[in-house]
Amino acid sequence: MEKLETLRSEIDQADAEILGALARRMGLIEQVFHEKERRGLVIFSAERERLVIVRLVEKAEELRLDIKFVERLLREIISHSRRVQADRRMECRDPDAARVKAVSYQGSPGAYSWMAGDGTKSSLHTDTEGPRDLPPRRWRMACGKASILF
Repeated sequence: MEKLETLRSEIDQADAEILGALARRMGLIEQVFHEKERRGLVIFSAERERLVIVRLVEKAEELRLDIKFVERLLREIISHSRRVQADRRMECRDPDAARVKAVSYQGSPGAYSWMAGDGTKSSLHTDTEGPRDLPPRRWRMACGKASILF
């Protein structure tokens, strides 16, 4: 039983190292974001992402890891990093962003999100009555998300 507890303790330590590495990566992503903003660069670089995945999948293969699992994991991490940068860019450009709550939607005519954008996805700010079960609010439609300003 003692061996099992020792192994579990080592797994816990490895898990903490993984989280530490993710936290470090997210800190670096923040620095990359600022550099991209300074240079006026786009967030998404297909070539950079492809090179990162190829390099790390090769490393995973050397380590005899399941490369399909590693590739899925890497794509999720990269996708999250891209979302963080996009959200950060929105915050920098929209002073109301800190007060915005995202609302999921499908965008069908008559759906709440359709009403939020007054029926158009290009509408940035529309004052309208919200769904019947919500009080009137200032609705915001940007970057494919319907949001309510509180």
